[in-house]
Amino acid sequence: MLTVPQTEVYTYEKVVIFISCCLSFLGASLIIGGHFWWPDLRTRARQLLLYLSLADLLSALSYSYGVLRDFQSSTWDCVLQGALSTFANTSSFFWTVAIAVYLYLIIVRSEKALADSLVVWFHAISMKHCQSIAPSSPAAPGITRSLLSQIASLQLYPSYSSSFESGAL
Repeated sequence: MLTVPQTEVYTYEKVVIFISCCLSFLGASLIIGGHFWWPDLRTRARQLLLYLSLADLLSALSYSYGVLRDFQSSTWDCVLQGALSTFANTSSFFWTVAIAVYLYLIIVRSEKALADSLVVWFHAISMKHCQSIAPSSPAAPGITRSLLSQIASLQLYPSYSSSFESGAL
């Protein structure tokens, strides 16, 4: 069996990480609470922010557990903590990208219907990376290819591309 050398984490590093986790937990909790306390503020963009906050909350919880529990070996809870933190961070990244694409389509392209129709795809992509943790779905690769081809078909910079094609640039 392969032995992996342990990395020593100093107490001051654990304190900084735990404080960061507590602040992340507080911020995500405020956003999630605000979503439920003020229903009149529930827009599609804030709904995407809610999903990002849920991923960040899971990330903060998994990292704080990892800091409080000093793992000495590769136990089941160490593996679970690693898988949850990896899932939460990757999900957080994908929700950040989803928010960026959504806002781009709303603000720059003024295509609210297209932006709203992509929300289901944002969920598919953000959850697709669960396959490393959960059993894989045979439909997931097709969904991802379909979404990528749909995004690739968008003309992201129509004024620049038409100028380029006409030789103006």
